[in-house]
Amino acid sequence: MVLVAGPPSAGVTSIAGELQRRLPEWRFVETGDIDVGADPVAVVFVMSAVAPVTESDCALADLVTAKTDAVIAVVSKVDDHRDWRGVLAENRERLAGRVPRFGSVPWIGAAAAPRLGEPLVDDLIELLERELADPSFEGELAPSFDLRCLAPGRTLPDGWGIGYYPGGEPSAVVLKEPAPPQ
Repeated sequence: MVLVAGPPSAGVTSIAGELQRRLPEWRFVETGDIDVGADPVAVVFVMSAVAPVTESDCALADLVTAKTDAVIAVVSKVDDHRDWRGVLAENRERLAGRVPRFGSVPWIGAAAAPRLGEPLVDDLIELLERELADPSFEGELAPSFDLRCLAPGRTLPDGWGIGYYPGGEPSAVVLKEPAPPQ
């Protein structure tokens, strides 16, 4: 599941709808539609090109991106606002100052529901597909485990396993040992 979030009137619903239309193999949800306890595999954080982000927008960005390393920042409505690149630069600076991880996330302009012409989301789609295809385990939230039960002096368990449980989805066993070696 991919979370599409942002401040009111940023174009979140249009971006989420266009992403769902173009990438039907993924589930795109907005902030109010996310299942309780579910963690997104990626977050598309949307900000309008109308004006730079506010402090409350920065707080929202920090909150919704806290449980994933796969984040894309989008300045939307670029079809209507000539200075969208300036707004993008200002947003990048403000968000990186408030939420340091935003200093390294990719930024892109998009228009999911332009007044004239086709949606301008091809670059966003390409970037998001790359993010979703990269099973990187190098970020701040990379999974880790240790097997203290195998340390000298410890009693081996009757059996153990490691599983991956994505939010609200069936598990996939990664490693399993039915009984300790003799």
